[in-house]
Amino acid sequence: MRINKPFVFASAAIFLSVPSLWDYNRERYLLVKDSHTAMLNEEARLKQRKSDLSHEINDLHSRLYQKQRHLDAVNARLAVVQSSLKDLERQM
Repeated sequence: MRINKPFVFASAAIFLSVPSLWDYNRERYLLVKDSHTAMLNEEARLKQRKSDLSHEINDLHSRLYQKQRHLDAVNARLAVVQSSLKDLERQM
């Protein structure tokens, strides 16, 4: 079997001039890897934001509860003062 040298040289030249499939797959792999890494980073950022918001909501609930307790105490004192005023008015 005789090998046609011009055909081999032409085939080799074409093969070497076109980016190899390995390079293409490597580039594609790196792009997908970078995209996946970016997606994981975004997911971690969103989870942290969710956690921060959850803590903030819990803090606001706690503050609201404290304010409500304070308001209840003020209302109780106000009721006592109003009752005392009514007693004084009756005595007059």
